[in-house]
Amino acid sequence: MKRMLLAVVLLGLSSVSFAAFMNGHQLQSHMSACDKYHAGNETGDYYRECGIAKSYVGAGFDTSQFLVERWLIERRFCKPDDVDRNQLVDTVKKYMLDHPEQLKFSAAGIIYDALTQAYPCE
Repeated sequence: MKRMLLAVVLLGLSSVSFAAFMNGHQLQSHMSACDKYHAGNETGDYYRECGIAKSYVGAGFDTSQFLVERWLIERRFCKPDDVDRNQLVDTVKKYMLDHPEQLKFSAAGIIYDALTQAYPCE
């Protein structure tokens, strides 16, 4: 019953608005700050912009895990234990470079697709 209610709510919301909080272009812009600066050369812009990218990828990962744990979605990726948040960001960044046509879509969906491609469950 809860799943059915969630599905109805999500479908209703998706028909109201197609805009995502952040799309791939915006996430890629935040990620570029991570490459712009090197150790010892960080600025407030680096911490703000790169921090947004790292936090957004981490939140996307955590949300996916939460939905799997609550049986709301099927497990599509299995992150190895030795992969940290910086590596997740690099994985998403590479996926966006390899799939520029996806940047118009929601950043959350891009994160999910990138992790699914990079870390499929066996």
